[in-house]
Amino acid sequence: MRKCFFLFLISFFFYKESKGQVVVTGSLTVNGDINTFYPVTFQDGMWGNDRPTELTLGRSSVHINSHWRGSLIANFKYHTTLWGNGSEFIDADIKSYPSAGSGAYQFIAGWQDVTWCNGDSKIIIWLKGGGTTYLYSANCTVSPVVYDGVSNSSTYSVTNCGTQFGPKIAPEAYVNNSGKTFSGPAYFNSAKPSYMLGSLGIGTTTPQNAIHILKNSADPVEATIQQAGSGTWARASLGLNTSGVVGAITTWAPSSVRANTMWLQTVNANDLILGTNDQERIRVSGISGNVAIGTANPGSYKLAVEGTIGARKIKVTQTSWADDVFKPNYTLPSLTSTKAFIQKNGHLPGIPAEKCVVGKDIDIADMQVKLLRKIEELTLYIIKQEDEIRKLKRSFLKRRNK
Repeated sequence: MRKCFFLFLISFFFYKESKGQVVVTGSLTVNGDINTFYPVTFQDGMWGNDRPTELTLGRSSVHINSHWRGSLIANFKYHTTLWGNGSEFIDADIKSYPSAGSGAYQFIAGWQDVTWCNGDSKIIIWLKGGGTTYLYSANCTVSPVVYDGVSNSSTYSVTNCGTQFGPKIAPEAYVNNSGKTFSGPAYFNSAKPSYMLGSLGIGTTTPQNAIHILKNSADPVEATIQQAGSGTWARASLGLNTSGVVGAITTWAPSSVRANTMWLQTVNANDLILGTNDQERIRVSGISGNVAIGTANPGSYKLAVEGTIGARKIKVTQTSWADDVFKPNYTLPSLTSTKAFIQKNGHLPGIPAEKCVVGKDIDIADMQVKLLRKIEELTLYIIKQEDEIRKLKRSFLKRRNK
């Protein structure tokens, strides 16, 4: 008799007054297969009060079903659309501890507002079966109904819609069994920064001790910022996958450089492209490492620029110079031979012809040496002519004095 009375107390709803708010508590058990999640409906009892319903599902003890099955504290805050009134949402904050053993993984597989074509004021939460017991509390009457094939059919039929919701084998991608899941976007507007310790996944269930973003399956843009294992440097990566083209951008400080050095590189042989205003500006070849600015093809150049370069100073490392012109053993070409060369070829000896320069490449360092050589030769010609002039002048003065 006492046992029956005790079970009656557990299953019977009772009310508590706590700081002016009514708290409704009770328990429910989901039967069926332990590896399956079954639909359980909960009323939106606060709909008529223009307030969200707040529901807590709890099983703090891992031994609540007489064997090790894991623990759970889950808070749901929701408001149904009820014939399309709008402003509907279901926000969840789930903290589950999955234990070892048969079927011992997440307890919650998803949730759904089922009132777009009726006034039932209900949501569905898919809960783990196998005789798993859940205690609940709410700020109003929520009247849970279990659809596990034992208490009721395993399929819930939505009133007026013809839509049916059956069991789930695995949690949906939007379910975060380790934290918060909001039905709407989050917007932070504060003069102070926000901080996160741990993992953040956006559009994905695999944050991987990181920030992991997946736009969607049709047009995925995936980003990961990840702290590498102990003894290694911090690492981050951004992977792009559009129209079947797969690339990845990685920044890290490898062991060969200092920790405060950041690298930006692509994996494999993908080019690294930087752009602004939806246009490509700089490209680094993934094969050669050559850099192109204003063009997509650097060719064989380490730096290829299509356009004008503006600079206050340019330094070129020289491997040779033309001062050998001033050495005693240098043979200075005669002006007669130089004149004959010019008349025949139309350019100075040792200087490339026009046809070899226009529209083609010029080695600035090499050209500087060639031009300097001509300047030094010209200087020697001037000095030689100055010596001749002085000799003639002395000879003229000597004859005049006589």
